[in-house]
Amino acid sequence: MRWNDWKVSFATDDGNIATAVRNVPGWPVITNLRADPYERASSESGMYIRWYGDNIWLFVPVQQKLKSFLTSLPDFPFQQGSSLNAAGINDNSIQAMQALKQLRDLETLSSPGD
Repeated sequence: MRWNDWKVSFATDDGNIATAVRNVPGWPVITNLRADPYERASSESGMYIRWYGDNIWLFVPVQQKLKSFLTSLPDFPFQQGSSLNAAGINDNSIQAMQALKQLRDLETLSSPGD
């Protein structure tokens, strides 16, 4: 989550987009994007722990932003995910068209009592 010059990460990815491993730290990672725009500072150094303690106040506005986001979720229900693979686009489109055709065919059938 980003707030002004700050970024608070509740999960991090180690590696590139194709092979990254997702890590969920015990405490969120704080980054000042103006001071560390490429996010290369180590969060394991002793200096970071001191700096983290000095900037833990940041959790107050971040919690307010999170609450606002989470309370908006019912207004925007989750949608079925899709693959990042473009090869599936045509197949998914064909399956959706076939399902719609089957629904239309079922609608035109008369009920057994007719």
